[in-house]
Amino acid sequence: MEMRHSEDAYLVTGNLKHFPTKPFVVTDHCIGCGLCQEICPCGAILISGGKPAWVKSKCVRCLGCLHRCPAQAIHWKTPEEDRGRYYNPRVES
Repeated sequence: MEMRHSEDAYLVTGNLKHFPTKPFVVTDHCIGCGLCQEICPCGAILISGGKPAWVKSKCVRCLGCLHRCPAQAIHWKTPEEDRGRYYNPRVES
């Protein structure tokens, strides 16, 4: 099984090609805990090389991954550290 990921390319898992959703940015603060993959209601996140990669065709951009990341390593478009995070009390992680 081959896996690779780059900005303009794709993630290959077996024979499936998954195009990452470009608006998401993952910083070096990512600890590879997999919570984003676990909490995603659509199963749109795969962990590749210890970092999340989004399956564009499945992602509905609910931003649950962004808001629940314990390291605040997931960002929308630009890695701005000063944006707040919202934790929905009805979602258990």
